[in-house]
Amino acid sequence: GSFKQKQYLTRSELARYLVMGTGIRQSQSVNVKDVSTGDVHFAKAAVAKGAAIRDGVQTQGGVMQLELSGNFNPSGEVDRAGLSYSLVQALGLEKQAKDFTGDITVQYKDERIPVKDSASVPADLKGYVQLALDLNILNASFSVTQGPYDLVPKVEASFNPAKKVTRADYAVAITRYYQAWFQ
Repeated sequence: GSFKQKQYLTRSELARYLVMGTGIRQSQSVNVKDVSTGDVHFAKAAVAKGAAIRDGVQTQGGVMQLELSGNFNPSGEVDRAGLSYSLVQALGLEKQAKDFTGDITVQYKDERIPVKDSASVPADLKGYVQLALDLNILNASFSVTQGPYDLVPKVEASFNPAKKVTRADYAVAITRYYQAWFQ
């Protein structure tokens, strides 16, 4: 009966939320071996090829990925880079994400600022993080530094890709996702 906003979001919860709230097709074509009966249909739908309704030709990957071991890991916690992947995939933007090259940046006033922890984002997820930032689904964290003799402060941005996502973090991201849906 309570939201438990500080509790970390698990992969099984993310699969449920994606299927129920982002336009994911049902699928039985994928085998997930480490998921309980109550969550198996959500997990199958989330990892199936062509899962996102926005993928009209059903050629894109799922909105979640299996681990390298082939397991779904339903009790695993979701990090910010993984959430970027899921929400951008759900928008059907796989091609744009995969076509991205370069360093991750974020808009600050009239300029693009490099994200200082861009190197810690897995290479295959950089485009997803960039799109999540550009679509304002997820935020960068900003800090300001100024040396004792600097006339102008320096603004820096970071993404924190390995930071675990809480339920409250997800609630904010999915609200912003809906704004991106209509763009």
